[in-house]
Amino acid sequence: MLAEAKLDQIDAASYRRVVALTFDATGIRLGGTKQRMVSGRLRRLVQEAGCASYADYLDRAMSDVAERSRMLDSLTTNETYFFREPAHFELLEQQLAAAQGPWTVWSAASSTGEEPYSLAITLRDHLPRAHGRGSRILATDVSPSVLAEARRAEYAGRSLGKVSPPQLRTHFEDRGGGRYRVKEATRSLVTFARLNLMGPWPMRGPFDLVLLRNVMIYFDDPTRRWLVERIAALIRPGGHLFIGHSETLGEDRPTLERLRPAVYRRTDAPAQTRARPR
Repeated sequence: MLAEAKLDQIDAASYRRVVALTFDATGIRLGGTKQRMVSGRLRRLVQEAGCASYADYLDRAMSDVAERSRMLDSLTTNETYFFREPAHFELLEQQLAAAQGPWTVWSAASSTGEEPYSLAITLRDHLPRAHGRGSRILATDVSPSVLAEARRAEYAGRSLGKVSPPQLRTHFEDRGGGRYRVKEATRSLVTFARLNLMGPWPMRGPFDLVLLRNVMIYFDDPTRRWLVERIAALIRPGGHLFIGHSETLGEDRPTLERLRPAVYRRTDAPAQTRARPR
């Protein structure tokens, strides 16, 4: 009982360590108001590791790469579902109808796969058949566990709430028990890879479309500006960036022009590259 009470809320010193480690590894700034969330997400890991306190667990995580990865995993994984923010997919359908060749898309925070598979469904349904061959979607995330779930491509419940009956029939296999798996023809458009947005990027682009949605709200302004500059450099002139509707890029963005809320187009301005802010 006493041990459980000690784990009810993370202590201030341990919370500062978590904040610093999370920012250094992922660029996410937890701020001073997330103690309850951090406590809730780490409590089970602390107990499973057999540690008596959050401080002991952080000592373990700092010396164990796998445990540190589990910890970051628990702090950075968020709920998602198919066709989240439908206005983006409606706009994408319009763009695809006028496409003159294959499309290359990057889902930069793909989580458990609903976003990139939504993109794959949209490309297969709306890209002219003559241009479908060669289209590719790169889906990246920092979390190994969510990438493993995305590759399994099995979904149920609320995750499928915005999938229409025709889409369900065309793009999913009924696995029974209310679970559905994305069909191979649709899965084949997507390549999953682990990528830390704060680290090196092996891909060179150019991309017709990049989605970085509902991620930048966790970054501070300098990190957000730096990340957007890096992404813009990989988008072809005339290509697009979709962000979350609760997010903004601010005013200092010569390489991207705002078309509507959460939608930006790459300009012809030279790309800027700077060192990551600390």
